[in-house]
Amino acid sequence: MRDHLTRGGLSRRSLIKGATALGAAGLILPAGVRRAAAEPKRGGILRIAQAAGNTTDGYDPATWDSQFVQVLHTARCGYLTEIAADGSLVGEVAESWEASADAATWTFKLREGITYHSGKSVSGDDVVASINHHRGPDSKSAAKPIVEPITDIKADGNTVTFTLSAGNADFPFIMSDYHLPILPSADGKIDATTKDGCGGYMIDSWEPGVGAKLTRNPNYWKPGRAWFDGIEMNVVLDSAARQNALLTGEVDVIDPVDLTTVALLERAPGIKILSVAGTQHYTFAMDTRADPYKDNNVRMALKYALDRQELVDKILQGYGTIGNDHPIGPNQRYFYADLEQHSYDPDKAKFYL
Repeated sequence: MRDHLTRGGLSRRSLIKGATALGAAGLILPAGVRRAAAEPKRGGILRIAQAAGNTTDGYDPATWDSQFVQVLHTARCGYLTEIAADGSLVGEVAESWEASADAATWTFKLREGITYHSGKSVSGDDVVASINHHRGPDSKSAAKPIVEPITDIKADGNTVTFTLSAGNADFPFIMSDYHLPILPSADGKIDATTKDGCGGYMIDSWEPGVGAKLTRNPNYWKPGRAWFDGIEMNVVLDSAARQNALLTGEVDVIDPVDLTTVALLERAPGIKILSVAGTQHYTFAMDTRADPYKDNNVRMALKYALDRQELVDKILQGYGTIGNDHPIGPNQRYFYADLEQHSYDPDKAKFYL
């Protein structure tokens, strides 16, 4: 399992957090930073350099496919649910939800009083239109596969009911996907070009492939969020250029960092390294339908023949965790801590062969 790394100036201790070290939530202070700064203060401009962002990026959530748009629009928008830093699911636009006995019908109750940047109140009709934007035979949305099981959506005031083709206990988690923001609607449709949203930041300007500037939403409903007055997001694809921008004080945070430069940045004055356990994993795939991997003895031999800790230490510079033959990382809720580890053992590898 590979960890996500972010570099930031010590004077900018309150970093936004999400899918990577900066990631999707866009507005949450990491727990470790809260402990280090017991009394965070609002203000300042957070300047970020990211290795993501395309000239073809836009406002239509059906087209979002990069980390840059994920961070940008999650800061701008709200979702029915969100995944908290500890991996648990919490309500965002939705205050609560409940399922039928077969988990094929889900009813969400929306929070009262949430408004868009324009001042319009978030409604159940907006939820219906926002999700329907990704449905239908003509949909080209990246989110179409995850909403395809939805057969019907109905709103009754601040209550929205989803009917699925089959039971799905994880449906509330699906509603946190970054392609599914809740946007203002009119006549049953959303405006896929709107800058409006109900998130903690408003987009002042955005040049796709170059960068964006955001200002804090003064009417944001979440306490303890959106600490900065503004955020400047810059697309810097070259890793050396990102690192130089950080070292010279042009930006406060860079993401990601070339692992070969970690040691250099660790020694640089005024630089704070944050390591966040991620979900990215590397595998050695073995096709068990074909020789020689049909033979479980061969597979077992390979498991013991690889010094996995050495791979983590030398390739990932120590910023990773041994995955032990399954993709569930230790930071995820379904991780099984008691699973027996396959440690490096050349003698056992020879035994299986």
